[in-house]
Amino acid sequence: MYYSGLASHPQAELIHSQQTGHTGLMSFTIHGGLEQAMELVDHLKVFEIGCSWGGFESLALCPLVNAEKEELDFLSLREKDRGLIRIHCGLEGTEVLIEDLRQALEKI
Repeated sequence: MYYSGLASHPQAELIHSQQTGHTGLMSFTIHGGLEQAMELVDHLKVFEIGCSWGGFESLALCPLVNAEKEELDFLSLREKDRGLIRIHCGLEGTEVLIEDLRQALEKI
């Protein structure tokens, strides 16, 4: 999980000194790679596919779906990193969003 609000984040001390809250934007990697990541996103019912992080709706995206090998190399990423999913949590409510992620994970 990649989230600036975690105490384990590499810049947690800096973030804590500059912010009083945290964003609804986070990322995580599905170990099954790109195919499972895309399948998970397809099974989401509340999260919509998109990347406009400035809105109020919950969104999900597989940002590395079209990345070429050269781009992955430049970003120091490996093929297994293609399973990255980026989500933005909107205003639907914590329980609703967790349930949506749970039911999608159960299907892959």
